[in-house]
Amino acid sequence: MQAGTLKLALASSTNNIASSSSILVGDTAAHSGAVLDVTGLTNGTIVLGDGQTIGGHGTVTGGIDVANGTLAPGASVGTLTVGGDLTFQSGSQATYEVNGWSAGQYDLTQGTAAAGEDVTFAGTLVVNFASDFATVGSAKIFDFDSYSGAFDVKTFNNLATGYTASFNDATGVLTVIPEPASMTLIALGGAWVMVRRRR
Repeated sequence: MQAGTLKLALASSTNNIASSSSILVGDTAAHSGAVLDVTGLTNGTIVLGDGQTIGGHGTVTGGIDVANGTLAPGASVGTLTVGGDLTFQSGSQATYEVNGWSAGQYDLTQGTAAAGEDVTFAGTLVVNFASDFATVGSAKIFDFDSYSGAFDVKTFNNLATGYTASFNDATGVLTVIPEPASMTLIALGGAWVMVRRRR
């Protein structure tokens, strides 16, 4: 979808486009006005099937239940807005890209800030950083009113040697810091410089 609203309406179904392997709501940031309205489905929620991926820069009006599929906001880096609850089940995956810590440099999934949306974590979180990523910082990659559950597996790819990442399931915040061993080496290096200066 590039623009406008696609409304799914079949009250007896949780997903009447299950044969679509990729659901892209707004293919670029310029098309962030694109809307997928799933409020006409059972419980006003689309349930992703096995092998199905939803992403894009637009808005899903209603909830998303990532049963056995994948949520991948943006099309490259971008923001996907959800006007309902977001639920990850044990067979699901969330795939995110991070190129930096400024807005627009990392993927974000957010609620509308008006409807009290919740997110429930399970399954696998995969974060693909830019190659040899070595920038300390943090960002809220899930921005919802409340958080529950936890990802069963968290995979962080492409970090530079000496850096480690973590994800806080209670806040939706992703963080990168130097590994403890690297911090010790930095501290020792600083102490050595001070000793040399004193001499």
